[in-house]
Amino acid sequence: MNIKQFILYGLSVALNRGVVFILLPLAGYFLNLSDFGFFSLIIITSQLLVPIITLNISVVISREFLDSREFLEKYCSYMLCFLFLGLLFCLLVDINRSYIYLYVFSESLLMMLLTRARFYYGSRTYFLATLIKSFIFLLILATVNFLKNEYMTSIIFFCALLSLANFCSVIFLFCQDSFIRNLKYVDLIKAKRFFIENKVFVMFGLVLIPHSLSQWIMSSSDRYFVKIFFSDSILGQYSLAYSYASIFMLLISVLAIVLPEWCVRNHSLFISKKMFSKFILLSSLLYIISFVVLYSFITIILKFDDVLLNIFSIVYASLFFLCLYHYCSAIHFYHKKSIFITRTTLTTSVVSVLFSFSFLGKVIYLVWLLQPMLHI
Repeated sequence: MNIKQFILYGLSVALNRGVVFILLPLAGYFLNLSDFGFFSLIIITSQLLVPIITLNISVVISREFLDSREFLEKYCSYMLCFLFLGLLFCLLVDINRSYIYLYVFSESLLMMLLTRARFYYGSRTYFLATLIKSFIFLLILATVNFLKNEYMTSIIFFCALLSLANFCSVIFLFCQDSFIRNLKYVDLIKAKRFFIENKVFVMFGLVLIPHSLSQWIMSSSDRYFVKIFFSDSILGQYSLAYSYASIFMLLISVLAIVLPEWCVRNHSLFISKKMFSKFILLSSLLYIISFVVLYSFITIILKFDDVLLNIFSIVYASLFFLCLYHYCSAIHFYHKKSIFITRTTLTTSVVSVLFSFSFLGKVIYLVWLLQPMLHI
């Protein structure tokens, strides 16, 4: 993986995550508190459901893209059929929540196709897909805000906005190759036989679902704890400081995408001490530079008080350990140690929850902030 690919991946992740960074503050401005809380819950819950609904197919693609392409093409085709059938079933059962089902479906479909495009067609296609999503999102948002501002007071509008942006990106990815023609090889009657014959690959993804669940607990459930055990003002302080510290998560998101692929393609180089030393040095430099820039901005421009600065510093201090976690987990990922990865993350999430219930005083949320250190 060269520098150009790394930069494109970084921009792609920034564009993909930037949509949510823009949308949530915007939704908080137009929606009332009750609707905004429900909308945030939809976003969070979708992040939990996507790996479950897709049987965690993204990790299977990430691991087997070099050795089992024919299997993956059929697997993606089957999953595409199941996603459409699942959406149809949900719409028939409960049409009133169709906007939620469409959003979750679009997220699941886009995640699968983006992962496939990243490994089969490279960083350029991956970047263009996320660019189209971001462009459509901003275009519709600006148009509606200019013409029909009152629509932006509805949860349905924001869910529809995200869904439409996702589907535009999906259409672009469908047009890139003959993937859609692979559906003619899919026989739903033989689906059971296909999954039994390839159960080793399927199970690799399924075993890592608890890993995704554990990550969700550690990354999302903290806001529930702060909301339950503290006041709304503390929740606001926590969220504000957390959002600025989480800007460094953009780099970590790039590492989470790039490192497993890099390890699979160049394993001998990846596990060398020289490469690990370079990784630590580069990560440390970016970590320090990012901290100086962000800290200067929130103190000089935003004028954060001591409480906000303390929360920001504690959150930021824990993020460097996630860099090490993703580097080490990429090695275990290469060796298909899915059970070990799942057990490690699951144990971390359980310990975090137990600590949080043990310290229900004013330091409860500090445990959640420091939990990435438990991975090491």
